[in-house]
Amino acid sequence: MSQTSVEFQPKPPPSSPPPRYSGWQAKVANYFDFERYQTNFRTEILAGLTTFMTMAYILVVHPLIMSDAIFLQESGDLFRELVVVTGITSAIGTLVMGLYAKYPFVLAPGMGTNAFFTYSVVLGLGIEWRVALAAVLIEGLIFIALTVTDIRRHLISAVPACIKASTTVGIGMFLAYIGLSGDPAIGGAGLIVANEATKTAFGSFTEPATLLATFGILISTLFIRPYRK
Repeated sequence: MSQTSVEFQPKPPPSSPPPRYSGWQAKVANYFDFERYQTNFRTEILAGLTTFMTMAYILVVHPLIMSDAIFLQESGDLFRELVVVTGITSAIGTLVMGLYAKYPFVLAPGMGTNAFFTYSVVLGLGIEWRVALAAVLIEGLIFIALTVTDIRRHLISAVPACIKASTTVGIGMFLAYIGLSGDPAIGGAGLIVANEATKTAFGSFTEPATLLATFGILISTLFIRPYRK
């Protein structure tokens, strides 16, 4: 059997018949095609809660990064406003994806592009943050136009699979580097610290925050199940 046939073969029929819903539950189940995807309310609710717990850190990390570039008087003075904006935009994007596109995907600010915006564009190039946000708006309009005209699909297909995979790995390593670094005194993990000779070095395990971060990584490693086809 080929690799393609294994990946796209339908799910085996469930051992028990799917639950029968009535009233508003039946309308929701029919709208999202529960029977076709062999799912139910319990599965979808648990999946939603799991996804939220996995991504809730964005409500804090994204405003922390953006507040270094977007502020009025001093860095961080718009942190609360950025938290609200992050939550509202994520909710709107996720609702559109779920209710209109009917895909169980969460949409939230990109962890990587926000760091590029803050540290490369605004702080690195010295571009005023209002001008940079206007450029992001124009970029979004161009992206929508490319999607509507179906040019986006052809552009994605033209990118080799190896570049797509390496880009994903690179972003993941960048986020891991950010997550493992930072001064423990201000909430950082402290596993990676600055060093004049080697640029980076291991932190001190005498710091409680560093020990807590290490313990969390070990727990996550033990309980994450490897994906198998």
